[in-house]
Amino acid sequence: MGLTLTTSSVNKALINYSLLLLFFVPACLLAAEKSNDAQQLKSAISLRQANNHQQAVELLEDLLKDHSDHKRINIELAINYIKLADFNRSQEILDHLKTLDLTDNENKKLANLIKLVASKQHKQASTHKFSTDVSVFYGVDRYTSKFPIYEYYEFFDQGDDYLLEDYSEELVEVRSEEVQHNKEHYLAQQIKGFYRYRPSNTLTLFGQQTQIIFTGVTSWYQRQLQRSNNGDDDPKYKQAKFDAALSFLTEKKWLFNIKYRGRSHFQNSARILTDHGFALSGSFPLKDGRITLGFEHKRKNYNKDYRHNNATINSPSIEYSYLFKPAIKFKVGTRYRIYQASDEFNRYRNTNLYASLHFTPTDSLTAFLSYNHSDLAYTIDDPELVHWGSEMKSSWLSGLKYQLTDRLYWGVNLHHIDNAFDRDAGNNKWQRIEATVNYQF
Repeated sequence: MGLTLTTSSVNKALINYSLLLLFFVPACLLAAEKSNDAQQLKSAISLRQANNHQQAVELLEDLLKDHSDHKRINIELAINYIKLADFNRSQEILDHLKTLDLTDNENKKLANLIKLVASKQHKQASTHKFSTDVSVFYGVDRYTSKFPIYEYYEFFDQGDDYLLEDYSEELVEVRSEEVQHNKEHYLAQQIKGFYRYRPSNTLTLFGQQTQIIFTGVTSWYQRQLQRSNNGDDDPKYKQAKFDAALSFLTEKKWLFNIKYRGRSHFQNSARILTDHGFALSGSFPLKDGRITLGFEHKRKNYNKDYRHNNATINSPSIEYSYLFKPAIKFKVGTRYRIYQASDEFNRYRNTNLYASLHFTPTDSLTAFLSYNHSDLAYTIDDPELVHWGSEMKSSWLSGLKYQLTDRLYWGVNLHHIDNAFDRDAGNNKWQRIEATVNYQF
């Protein structure tokens, strides 16, 4: 018997096939999507167990967009935010969990998490906070220099604590004559103490509740050069630092700072330089970023042999920082430095541009890269009086910091400075590679 296909039977077959596709394909896609989401949740749990909380948060926040009432996703997300000390966000998630239908065990887990957040928030908001850390450094300097006094500029960002930042000057060495293509090894030690006072009461400033915060940092740093190319005793460099900041932080995250900075520089047992500075700054949030306006006044006093280098410095500044995501922070800014030295031949105006990038791929690893560019114009620009009229300085700084344990850190830094003087006055080149071990307690 032959097979006869009619138009009616073909249409019925197509309709049945279409209905099958209509129900079967979405079901397959839904199953695949559920499988992918389950795998993503499993990966987030593994990341949390490996203490990679930032990466776990990124996965979980993506899952939460489509599964806002998923209990395990919310619990995992709350735990990770607690580990990252983001207690506001963790509290939001815990409040949402209260609205869900939880089992007895889940309610117990939620109650414990709420107590944990309250305890950590209380500890974070404690009136007094003390900490101390000890660091050991080993490094190699390579440089070519034409001038007897050389300064090393370092820009250091305190990370999340934007109340104190450091732009310091280090007197590397006082030399009596030119040095060409020198290489030096050094060993250094530093001890630093940190204190923060945050009163429990707030005040009203410009119609907003405002928190007063006092922060103080004291440190002692010493470095021993290890030379093999001369018979003299290896010189020692020492520096004592004291930084203090009185900050006013409003409920809308406006920040006003009054800062003091003091530095004393020693070579061997002799004090070479003391500098003091006062700074005012104000900043306000802008979307995921922050704009800061500042002004600093500094006075530098050398010992009697170099008193002609005494100077006052006034520096207005503007800076913008942006948080691309919790793991990536970018900063860019400029300073205008008015340098009034006692010796009028050393007076200059300096336009400084800088940028930095901090990247935290995991909770235990931080990488950073910064660039500084300075364009110095000396106020006396006469070839018969001075050997240069302007100076260009560029500086690169990069490094890694790795957390070995809760209190022990290891890091490595690379720094390159290149000074170019006009009128064929020559160049200064300077490079540093440094390894450090740091213990905090």
